[in-house]
Amino acid sequence: MSEQTNSTSQNQSDDMRLREKASKISIVEGSAYSVMDGFGLRYVIPYALALGFSNVFIGLLSSLPGLIGSISQIFSSKLVGKYTRKRIITIFVSFQAFMWLPLLGVGIISLVFKLPILITSILLIAVFTILVTFSAFVGPAWGSWMKDLVTRNRDSYFAKRNLITGIIGLMCTFIAGVVLDYFKTFHLLLGFGVIFSIALIGRGISAYLFTRKYEPPITKVEGSYFSFVQFIKKISLNNFGRFVIFSSLISFATAVASPFFAVYMLKNLGFSYIDYTFIVVSSIVIGLLSMPLWGKLGDKYGNITVMRLTSPFIFLIPLLWLITLILLDKIPYLVLPYLIFVEAFSGFIWSGFSLSTANFIYYAVTPQKMALCVAYNSVLISLGAFIGSTLGGTLSSYTGRILWLEPILFIFVLSSVLRLVTVLIMLPKLKEIRDVEKFEYINLKKDIIPRWMSQLTRDIGAGIKRVGFS
Repeated sequence: MSEQTNSTSQNQSDDMRLREKASKISIVEGSAYSVMDGFGLRYVIPYALALGFSNVFIGLLSSLPGLIGSISQIFSSKLVGKYTRKRIITIFVSFQAFMWLPLLGVGIISLVFKLPILITSILLIAVFTILVTFSAFVGPAWGSWMKDLVTRNRDSYFAKRNLITGIIGLMCTFIAGVVLDYFKTFHLLLGFGVIFSIALIGRGISAYLFTRKYEPPITKVEGSYFSFVQFIKKISLNNFGRFVIFSSLISFATAVASPFFAVYMLKNLGFSYIDYTFIVVSSIVIGLLSMPLWGKLGDKYGNITVMRLTSPFIFLIPLLWLITLILLDKIPYLVLPYLIFVEAFSGFIWSGFSLSTANFIYYAVTPQKMALCVAYNSVLISLGAFIGSTLGGTLSSYTGRILWLEPILFIFVLSSVLRLVTVLIMLPKLKEIRDVEKFEYINLKKDIIPRWMSQLTRDIGAGIKRVGFS
């Protein structure tokens, strides 16, 4: 009996050690993904604008790939258990890495053969849809794998992971903007070739690192499968279903405007790629710095509390962009710093909301149902984004004015109203599903913010020392 107990204890110890090592590898892998994100995904819309895309096609580019990708998750979720999650992810992430070559090829072919913009738009959307679908296909397997891998302090772990990977993405986004600004003087397409090639390398490294991660055994339970139709029928009858409705409606409301902030900056305001990069980076920086705060709040008071703290401010963000009208007329030199401030505020709010909604799923469903729930949630969120961005693209392409506003500014107002209505109706219907401490606003002033500021100061100081500045 003693030998059996020792053997069990040793196996548990080995399993825990492998989990910790895999959790660290996951952070490195996420950093490699951020290279692709910073050099690639964040510059697909500017790439499309450089090729001459209309607002309608920008809307489709922003939403159709995500919708098709999320639908693919319905099928990929059925593979979890039949094949190892490691095998599924490694294969399709590798495919995604190589899709950056044909994505760049569309621009080259369009330039060499002088293709009509309609053909170029269709080709680019088709290629980008395949690229995104390969990534989305692995979503259920990744979610299931990470739920089994990270069993303690999930909110804090993912906050830390997001912070580190976000810093990498931040640096890559900034460098990519500098590259494009340099190449725009003589050959912009060559600049996109450079950054997309780096994106390919980043995702290739990510694929390799998946092969080095430990995969805990998955436990299958009979009766854990349920179809998408069954899920829809009961979606309003349970807490997780109402959460999915809330997330999908927020996705719809947000997508009415979100793809067109870049259009407004690069086309309407005439910003350079450096200006655009500074605005995007400000959101990332503040989002990263605030991530530990939201992680601590989520661990202690629950993810619903974080949603309630951030959701009321989400509707303000598009409205803040309207103030550029006044600045352009009175003090145009303040437009850039003002939008940097707006995006910094946006990064602070969205980092909390995104972290809390992502972590909620890990607590709301069992490991056996994780892959299916991730897939069905993604389908409805992407459907909302598709409808929203299609509506935004159609309205913003209108040639006249809508309610005395330029069409692109009108969709900012519409997005704001839809966000507010969604929050007021749906958020009160959600409930926390784990035992957490009761939150009071005085806790922010007396406990949470002081500890966050102290930790942030220590982290920044340690970072400065590591790079040799002190």
